[in-house]
Amino acid sequence: MSSPVQLRQQATQRYKPEQVKILFVSESPPAAPDRHFYFANVTRADTLWIELTRALYPTQFGETKTERQRKQEWLQTFQQDGYWLIEAIPDPIDKKRKEIQIAEHTDYVLELLREAQPDHVVLIAAPVWKILQDPVREAGFSLPQTLAIPFPGRGQQRNFREAMNITLQALGIQNC
Repeated sequence: MSSPVQLRQQATQRYKPEQVKILFVSESPPAAPDRHFYFANVTRADTLWIELTRALYPTQFGETKTERQRKQEWLQTFQQDGYWLIEAIPDPIDKKRKEIQIAEHTDYVLELLREAQPDHVVLIAAPVWKILQDPVREAGFSLPQTLAIPFPGRGQQRNFREAMNITLQALGIQNC
């Protein structure tokens, strides 16, 4: 039987595009083993997937309840369009040690970036931005955002959409 880490890694790899145009880096997977950005049957607390998909496909993404049922199709579209999301930390994060844990995983993230060779990198969540923006730029990757994009949980959905839209517009993605 596969561990939660293995299941998350398998799901993430399943949706890796051949050419990664934009690599989104979020903090870490959720603590609940049945929830993950790339799990198709998540029925609750899937705000990162919902809000990122809504930001990328605002005219196509309808009511959340309906779109959840089409999550696998959306993940395939995400992949076909060259988008990929990874986590800075492979295990659920200790909320009290976010920045320390992200800093401890900087080399891990840079190795994933070197393997993926994305055209652009977008960092999601303020601690990810704070810790990784300089190392990502210093490693030679295109980081088009100019501000932290908050994680879209706990009432930050609107702020996430606004910051993500600014970044997507900087990348020339017109469907924002």
